[in-house]
Amino acid sequence: MTTPLPDPASGPDGGRNGGINSGFNSGFTGGPNSGLDIPDEITQQRYAMALPSGSLLNGKFEVLNVIGKPGGFGIAYSCLDQRLGRHVVVKELFPVGLVQRVRGSAQVQVLESSLASDFELQLQLMQSEARKLAALDKVAAVVRVFEYFTQNNTAYIVMQQVPGRPLSDWLRDGKKVSVAQLMRWLWPLLQGLQAVHGAGVLHRDVKPDNVLIDANDQPVLIDFGNAAALSEHSAHSDRHFAVSRYYGAPEQYANDLKQMGPWTDIYSVGALMYTALCGKRPADALKRLAGQPLVPVLQLASDVPLELARTVEACLELMAQRRPADVSELCRRLLSWQPMAHHWTEALPDNRFGARMRGVHQHLQAGHALPGVWHWPAGLGQGFWCFVQRLTLPGLVWTALGSLLVVTVSALTNSWPAMALALAGFWLLAALPMARTADWMCFRQLRQSAETQPMDSPEQRQRARQRLTVQGQAAWHLAPWALLLPVVVGVAALGAHLRQQSHREAVDQAIDLAGVRQQFLQFVVEHARPPGLADLPPFTPNAEIKTLEIRPSGLEVVLALPEVAGRRLRWRLDEAANWHCEAVDLPAAYVPARCRLL
Repeated sequence: MTTPLPDPASGPDGGRNGGINSGFNSGFTGGPNSGLDIPDEITQQRYAMALPSGSLLNGKFEVLNVIGKPGGFGIAYSCLDQRLGRHVVVKELFPVGLVQRVRGSAQVQVLESSLASDFELQLQLMQSEARKLAALDKVAAVVRVFEYFTQNNTAYIVMQQVPGRPLSDWLRDGKKVSVAQLMRWLWPLLQGLQAVHGAGVLHRDVKPDNVLIDANDQPVLIDFGNAAALSEHSAHSDRHFAVSRYYGAPEQYANDLKQMGPWTDIYSVGALMYTALCGKRPADALKRLAGQPLVPVLQLASDVPLELARTVEACLELMAQRRPADVSELCRRLLSWQPMAHHWTEALPDNRFGARMRGVHQHLQAGHALPGVWHWPAGLGQGFWCFVQRLTLPGLVWTALGSLLVVTVSALTNSWPAMALALAGFWLLAALPMARTADWMCFRQLRQSAETQPMDSPEQRQRARQRLTVQGQAAWHLAPWALLLPVVVGVAALGAHLRQQSHREAVDQAIDLAGVRQQFLQFVVEHARPPGLADLPPFTPNAEIKTLEIRPSGLEVVLALPEVAGRRLRWRLDEAANWHCEAVDLPAAYVPARCRLL
């Protein structure tokens, strides 16, 4: 007669405390929710029989502590690989009811000689489990096995330690998960389970406690202790086997591999989905066979889509022929809820910057070459806006074009007003294309940067959102005001230049004194000497010239203009009767072109 082995039950799915690879403690060929519960006193005894901390396995694995509760078929330890310096999980074969620890020793011995063959069979199954896991080494959703060895008259498997929490922790105390969240976990899990089936293996213990959600929010299927090869249809019926209550298919209680197939794991997946969506485990298969009905999904979770509820209930059909035949068929039924890969635009902040970039994305997705909006701050700031946005290449191109225009105009005209007009014209001409393409350039740069960032886990998506938020603040909160700076500076510089030009022209006009110079020269020609103050008509001060002094060499002017009041210029007559204008203490910016600064 075959009887299910007992195992501990606690939590929403009969699981244990959460933690790293906690599901391994469900046992090697069974786990929590098996046919019977292990009494607390037996659990405590098994804790006492666990290897003490500091024990050394296979010469390199130092035992740190027991993970969770010892299961029906073994004990899982968190260990340190002293050679490689990494943490691993080591599973020890220690089936309840078959073996005990020799007092004062790490050695394991059967409880009585009649059980030796049963324990030998468990050793073989343990080695088979290691081989099954090794064959699935490259499957992302399946825990990796590193090593198998025997010691202390029993067997051990060394596996990857997966930091994370079992799905049972998320469902504790009747908690539910949303359809979207469940599907984000379920689809990678189904892909892993499909690979398991493709390798010719049935897991036979899929349940929330055997699905770890790792640090990247990805599921990892653990505990292959109850797994069986699909080709083992003529295999033995083990006297010691385990079925997880609420999650085990009806055919598992019969312990007949001929009745089992991918549909067996499909039942367990259906029970897992039922628990996650309804916050309550489905009725156990044995009780349902005895007449207890399955509470409909929509009665417990009215927000679940009707077709999804029907799919879950189809997976829980007692007759295997009525369930989805394999993972591929189940995926086809769940296709409407297949989660899309996280797109980088999901990390855009909920502000004006994020709204504009999402709008650009939608516009480009619709097949348009450019965004449908004009960004006038960019058209105003142009090159400076590009540098604020860290668009280095467009900024350099704009600067180079503007500089080339200034150099060209300067070489052709040597005129400040002409250069100012040329720059103003260039700015006006460049404003339209810059405003039209600004959002596209910004979006393109964001996309190139964001697409290289991982966004698999919630933490990674949060970090991406923080980066884009900071970038958006620099681009949209600072930029609209900062973009006015070059305009203000440019206008101020142009205004200052025009004022100086105006004052320079006023000075040039004020010091012309063509009539006075002509009288001075005529007197020199006629009298062969410079005139004195009494020899020329008296000069009347005005708003431009404060005083006019007659000197032997020419005329000296003291200006009265506001910007240059009190400054001096000199008209000097040389021997060839040519006049030379010399600025004595006039600022260079106000010196007329025909004058020389002394």
